[in-house]
Amino acid sequence: MSNKLVIFDLDGTLLNTIGDLAAGCDHMLQLRGLPTHSFEEYCSFVGNGIMRLVERALPEELRTPEYVAAARRDLVAYYIDHIDLYTQPYEGITELVDELQRGGVKLAVASNKFQAGTDKLIKKFFPEVEFVGCDSIAKKIRVVEGIKAGAGIDNLTAVISRAEQLGQKFDYVVSRAVTEMARFMPWAWPLLRKGQRGTLPNGILYLKGGELAEELAATRRHWDLYDIRTMFDDEFFDTKRVVYTKRD
Repeated sequence: MSNKLVIFDLDGTLLNTIGDLAAGCDHMLQLRGLPTHSFEEYCSFVGNGIMRLVERALPEELRTPEYVAAARRDLVAYYIDHIDLYTQPYEGITELVDELQRGGVKLAVASNKFQAGTDKLIKKFFPEVEFVGCDSIAKKIRVVEGIKAGAGIDNLTAVISRAEQLGQKFDYVVSRAVTEMARFMPWAWPLLRKGQRGTLPNGILYLKGGELAEELAATRRHWDLYDIRTMFDDEFFDTKRVVYTKRD
């Protein structure tokens, strides 16, 4: 399996981070004398980045750009120091990542989490694994390189590139809550090679929630849906399914 690359999402794929995100948001709300939320509510808030998480946690009348930005700063300041109180890899993930690395597979993480948080979690939970961090904005990569040097992260390579421009083909594209599937397909499809390297033929595996029939129909492809509620002891997954289509 040499000269292969697997790109993982971080939150909800490699790591269950919702407990620490919820605690950080509650801390931010308490600083402002605002009501906090239940774990179940936070499960519906996450999935589109930290700005959207903050926005959804705030009362509607306070969701101005200035207030959201200030609240985000407070959340990040607390979260970066308390990022791993509840966060843990999902069952089997550590073994999977170790096996891929032993097989010579290059590993990367694509996350909409702020970069310092991503780097800290990777260093803590996957210290022996080599990762590639990529972004098309050079100043973000310079920040990553600075964090890497300052924190002594030895298993991270920072690359200025969009994931689809890394110049390689992949067996599977695995993602979660990026965008609607009809928009996601043109990004992912050219990255996939035909064939079968695992249990399933090469293709897309995507964690989705909510009503999916109309969204998947818009792609004009056949999709298999996998109910994963019984695999995880976490209410977050009660409404989630993995959807799969093969590369043909």
